[in-house]
Amino acid sequence: GRGMTLEEIYYIGQTIAVIAILGSLAAIWVQLRKDHRLAKATAQKELLLYNADKFSVLVDHPSALESLQTCLLDYDNASSRQKTEFLRYLHKNIMTAETAVYLDQDKLVASVSHQKFLAWPALLLGTVGGRQFWDREGQRIYGEDVVAALNAYMEEHSSDLKALYKTVAFLHPDETGVDKEATP
Repeated sequence: GRGMTLEEIYYIGQTIAVIAILGSLAAIWVQLRKDHRLAKATAQKELLLYNADKFSVLVDHPSALESLQTCLLDYDNASSRQKTEFLRYLHKNIMTAETAVYLDQDKLVASVSHQKFLAWPALLLGTVGGRQFWDREGQRIYGEDVVAALNAYMEEHSSDLKALYKTVAFLHPDETGVDKEATP
């Protein structure tokens, strides 16, 4: 036998290099998918933790609950203290929704979760007092992405939100706060 020529050795080397590059690219792709799954899980966990005390703050602070109830019925005629407590509570919920909107855009939160984080602020904003705040002030305060998402959610789910409001007894001392006219 005849030995291999330099050209044949070169081609074998090039083939091995291409296989090594393809293997490296496959390993990077696998790592990126793993990192994305981890980022998604972390983002959802952080969003849930941030949202966890949504109801406990109302139970722990009866004045906050009273302010929420008053402002949901008639934001315009609430006292400054009531508006401040209401806005503090509402702001946290809208910021959670905004985070969910951006995480959904980046595919870091499931669409179902994203919708659930829009539901609560949409429920609050769909009341008579909530609409007073949202239409006069709220839509100018928050980012256009969350405003668009909340408006779309309220429009799409308006009858569901009204029914849900009626079932969440702690939100209202009576049925007079159910928004019968103001639908986004």
